[in-house]
Amino acid sequence: MWKSVYQSVRGTSHERTGSVCQDAGSAQILRWDETDALLIVCSDGAGSARFAEVGSQQVCQTIVDVASCMEDGVEVTLELAAEWLGRARAALESVAETLDAPLRDFACTVLVALVLPEQALFAQIGDGAIVIRDGDGYAPVFWPQAGEYAGTTHFLTMDAWSDCVALEVRHHGVDELAVFTDGLERLALQFADRTAHSPFFHPLFSALRGCEDPALLAGPLGDFLSSPAVNDRTDDDKTLILATRMPADHAADPV
Repeated sequence: MWKSVYQSVRGTSHERTGSVCQDAGSAQILRWDETDALLIVCSDGAGSARFAEVGSQQVCQTIVDVASCMEDGVEVTLELAAEWLGRARAALESVAETLDAPLRDFACTVLVALVLPEQALFAQIGDGAIVIRDGDGYAPVFWPQAGEYAGTTHFLTMDAWSDCVALEVRHHGVDELAVFTDGLERLALQFADRTAHSPFFHPLFSALRGCEDPALLAGPLGDFLSSPAVNDRTDDDKTLILATRMPADHAADPV
């Protein structure tokens, strides 16, 4: 069984301008092939995009909807993740047509993790990161993608989006993972050696493991993400989703 907690907070730069939080995310348990599968989706709308928050929310909702409709027996493959991203891109195109706006107005990144008992599927376009437990520490699945110019990245709305997709299937169980947008990169990652900053994650996962009701952690997590200690390092929106797999004999907890 899984415990998870999710929180998105508006960055201080968006507070000053009155902009909304342009991040979106979701953590769901899907019943698939008579077992539980953890699906996490996270997206960061581009600050320069007019409907950034619409784009990030649409991408997350589309992938959750598509994954929820998958039939038993479907293999967890790179092609499956690519199909989900393609469906999300098509949903953005449909919204853009409805609102008579260019697709670039919905520019957003996307991070996806599907974790089953003995395998895991990961996909990413753009910055932010998926970090998984690795022994006593944590390690990124992919490194955040940088665009052609400093401070830029890749988006699902780009013409060549399919060339930017990072995909990976791991054929072993993953017991803990964190998915976050680029607002937390400077706190959660070490750029000098391209590793995760494990001391950032240890207390967060310790709190999640020890909490009987993960819903009670959403408020404190939001307070942490809005704290001066974090805002001194970033003025961007910040989204963090944490999930940990508990032993089967642990009391049932909601996700």
